Amino acid sequence: MSSLFLKLRCKDGRKHTRTPDLEFCGLIYFVGKCEDHNHGFDVFPGSFCLLAIEVVNSREISASYKLVFMQVRTFQVIVAQGLAGQIPWQAISFATLWLELMGFKRIDAAISVGLLSVGNMLGSVFGGWVGDFSAQLSPNAGRILCAQFSALIGIPLSGILLLGLPQVSAPAWAYGFVLFLMGFLMSWNSPATNWPIFSEIVPTHLHTTVFAIDSMIEKSLAAAGAPLVGILAERLFGYASQKGTSGSDLDNANAIAKGLFSLMTIPFFLCFLIINLLYFTYPRDRDRVKKASPEVH
Repeated sequence: MSSLFLKLRCKDGRKHTRTPDLEFCGLIYFVGKCEDHNHGFDVFPGSFCLLAIEVVNSREISASYKLVFMQVRTFQVIVAQGLAGQIPWQAISFATLWLELMGFKRIDAAISVGLLSVGNMLGSVFGGWVGDFSAQLSPNAGRILCAQFSALIGIPLSGILLLGLPQVSAPAWAYGFVLFLMGFLMSWNSPATNWPIFSEIVPTHLHTTVFAIDSMIEKSLAAAGAPLVGILAERLFGYASQKGTSGSDLDNANAIAKGLFSLMTIPFFLCFLIINLLYFTYPRDRDRVKKASPEVH
């Protein structure tokens, strides 16, 4: 890790310089007087100062990050499948607009999309139970099968929601029911597979590290899913932005539906394919950690 020079001016005009190892740094504004008797400086109210958080074993932490990124193949596979699998969850933010363009009232569209979150909540709990049960039946493949099912089921459900249900005659509850099923069945990857596997493929002191790195990479890069829906709908499927977004417009609704379908089915299929690599990497990484740390189960 790099070091940062901290220069603080004392009351007598002297400067004190320190070079701690850093985990984080930032600029802070002092509203009250701050004294450090160990290093002999005072900071006056209304002044700016660099804030640093020291780490005791910076070299060890740096080596830990390198271990996770470069040596744990299972972690790399999970991050890769997560990048693909998170895109549909970002893309489906267009569902409310799509339902309104099909003529549903705003309250009906909001409730229908809200059922997706309800299904996600319940499905996460159920998926965790399914993952544990599957791991007991097949320690090497059970959790992986749960992730593959959760990714693959999103393809037919997306087709039913976006292309299968009648646009005019289908009631709002039909769309809400399919969205609930999508939330319930497509949310198993993390609780059934990713999170439990993370706790098995690295030493105990790196558990929070793998969770944080995975979440950072997946959430940030997969955020491109939402704008990509708009780009596809407008440039490939004929969405006419000059018409506006108020009221019923089946042509624009169809364009958004096709963009959504593309950004859900293709990433889910890629996610399914990438998960297959876990059959080769997961048992090896898990057994390596068990051998090095017998207390890890």
